[in-house]
Amino acid sequence: MTARFTSPQKRQGEKLVGDVITSLNPTKEEMQRVLMSKAFQPRLREVFAALMLRYFTPLSDKEALVWLMKEARQPKADARRLIDSCRKGAIAEGKGSDPCHYATQSGANLKFTIPTLGPCVEDFKYLQDWSFADTLTEHCLVSGVPVALRETTNQNLTEQLQTLRMIEDRWGVPTGFFSRELIQTVYTAGVALAYHNLTKQQMFGDLWVRTGTCDADGYRLELDWDQGRLHCGGWRWDGSRSSNLAVAPLGVTRALGH
Repeated sequence: MTARFTSPQKRQGEKLVGDVITSLNPTKEEMQRVLMSKAFQPRLREVFAALMLRYFTPLSDKEALVWLMKEARQPKADARRLIDSCRKGAIAEGKGSDPCHYATQSGANLKFTIPTLGPCVEDFKYLQDWSFADTLTEHCLVSGVPVALRETTNQNLTEQLQTLRMIEDRWGVPTGFFSRELIQTVYTAGVALAYHNLTKQQMFGDLWVRTGTCDADGYRLELDWDQGRLHCGGWRWDGSRSSNLAVAPLGVTRALGH
């Protein structure tokens, strides 16, 4: 596991915050408004989280719009459609203020990188002997709504993809962005941990989610939370249904020229 930050680093961080306050030179009344604001700690935590995350960085809608236009070279109208439709979905799912977009660096994998990004059951050591294509992340943007869709429970994979297609129409998401295929497990896991680090919420709630990775025996990898830690398991049949098994509305936009 990565070593925790040291006491000198903590003191340095406190000094940096103090230097910011000194440079702003607030009045007594202004400082009191900051201290009494319910937004103070969440905003500060958001800044720290955004700077700490190495592979999956949550972006604001405005930042995601710039990413799509610059990195994926999308026309502004197309980029705006994805941004607005994901926000519409987030509002519908009760996640209206949560980030919908995660800038992803290349080179992360599920077995070794993901456990360094947040709490995982046994640091995913039990996955080391599992036989599956441990795909490396690409330079891309993962977009969607950070939830497990409860309306996709009690459905097999084909039915879940059909529901995702209906969701695309309902929210205005480009056709196939969610429903063409489930994204690889490493992306869903990375977003789940980045979201948890930022909000302290468990992205899937009490549900499991199917993902796009299968092992050599045909078991599709699924993710859920177990006592505050991300858990990765296997689900044998794409044709099966369960009241606890859902999918997440997520899609990937790859950067061009990388």
